[in-house]
Amino acid sequence: MKPTKEAVRLLFEGSKTFADMEAAGIKINVEKLKGNIAQAESEIVILEQELRKDSIWHAWKRKYADTAKLGSREQLGSMLFEDMGLPCYERTETGLPSADATALAKTGLPFCAKYVELEHLRKTCNTFLKGILHALDPEGYLHPFFHLHKAVSYRSSSSGPNFQNFPARNPKMAKMIRECFIPRPGRRFAEIDFSGAEVKVSCCYHKDPRMIDEFTSPGKDPHRDKAAELFFY
Repeated sequence: MKPTKEAVRLLFEGSKTFADMEAAGIKINVEKLKGNIAQAESEIVILEQELRKDSIWHAWKRKYADTAKLGSREQLGSMLFEDMGLPCYERTETGLPSADATALAKTGLPFCAKYVELEHLRKTCNTFLKGILHALDPEGYLHPFFHLHKAVSYRSSSSGPNFQNFPARNPKMAKMIRECFIPRPGRRFAEIDFSGAEVKVSCCYHKDPRMIDEFTSPGKDPHRDKAAELFFY
């Protein structure tokens, strides 16, 4: 299917708007950013010390000796689900016990809870906070790139750093990153939630009267109704 003139114009105008956003940049509270990096690094040291005092780490060291590495998920999975005999609910593609955050949470062990927190802190500090710091211009503005031509779905994407991929599910980590962003003088941040935007826009294409009615009639909620149908409510 050939692209229409309207679609090409949309992509060009959207890309130009994104270019304007990149040039304008986003103001960062550099002092707060550096403070959060220092805080994260301090908490990382404390968590590492606490983990190394745990009996699980002592057994880990005995097993792997000089090759024991606290950051090795493979070694941790072997310790928990093979040596300690804990139930293993998931394995990697190579057949090894999975030691991802979900698997570790299911163990209920304080050691694993601290381990997951440590991994989250490391990524927040090294990937996100330091990533922002290294990308700042001399005036303290961040200029991430925004793209309209990379995703097959034509959804926007971002890089340098990936502004659209900062963590949100972990409240502590999200706060450490988001509180570093500040509005320009005389401005304020606002949030807009395009609830169900993709499926609603599709109505403009297929013009299904039932779906349009579901989304436009007061009191109707197709997501709620489908959930009720699935659970025989």
